[in-house]
Amino acid sequence: MVKTSGLMGVFYNENTLKFIFFYRNGVFIRSVSSQGYSDYLKKYFSEYENFKNIYIVPYYWGAFIVNDSKIIAEKWISTETFAPYKTRMFYGEILNDTTIVINNLGENNEKDTLHFYKFYPKPDSTNKFVK
Repeated sequence: MVKTSGLMGVFYNENTLKFIFFYRNGVFIRSVSSQGYSDYLKKYFSEYENFKNIYIVPYYWGAFIVNDSKIIAEKWISTETFAPYKTRMFYGEILNDTTIVINNLGENNEKDTLHFYKFYPKPDSTNKFVK
């Protein structure tokens, strides 16, 4: 199992961090920070007003299962304006509790290597999109 006391992320440049909060209940939140992993990110998620959109927009949310060293995830993806949301599957391998290799969380099929970053407090996993 991966660590759930923080976030798993990959840097695309010096400041852009694509990250996932995994929760023990099988839910995850996926987003991107242009400020990287910093005090800014912690402050952002500690103030509800800043991140309330994740609770009203489905494409931040997904569900995952772990089977041995494999992880399978499915999340909502953004579509055209006013079109119904679709879902997309992601498949990966857990190398250890702090590293996952998963097919790219964007729209192509490249692989991302996500690393663990301690983060507290995490946003609440309660949502209306994934139960």
